[in-house]
Amino acid sequence: MRQTLLNEMEVKGDTKSLLAQKVDMSNSQITAFFQGKEISFDKAVQIVREVKSDSESELINQYCLEVKSPKNIRYAMEYASTHRLLDELSHLINKATNHQNKTLQDYAHMYKLVHDWQTDNYESETELYTKLQSFCPSDLTIKLLQSLLSIKVI
Repeated sequence: MRQTLLNEMEVKGDTKSLLAQKVDMSNSQITAFFQGKEISFDKAVQIVREVKSDSESELINQYCLEVKSPKNIRYAMEYASTHRLLDELSHLINKATNHQNKTLQDYAHMYKLVHDWQTDNYESETELYTKLQSFCPSDLTIKLLQSLLSIKVI
């Protein structure tokens, strides 16, 4: 992913310094990203959109598989879900389920419900609704997502 972006920048004649200005990051943050450091998911998306927007899906798919921090895994699950990247979402759900962070595990549970709904793995919407109502997350954002999905399937 990073090499693809660097190659595209070279073709366009862009520099890391110019990219840093365009995405509101420091030169050292851009350099660290291109050396393999994980950055915030939203900044990675900004970089991809700035450098090679026509390959966003492919490049962000790759970044989704690399993320490790709980926040980035959460954001990547939302990105994968909303963009219907179901294989990537499944991978992220497994990663989050096995993570030591309890809130991230709850996100994984919620996105597993979403994933199963997106892939028609429920006999009926009533089955999904029942599963949603039996889930008791503590995180407010998960509760909001739970409520929105519940409203959608009623």
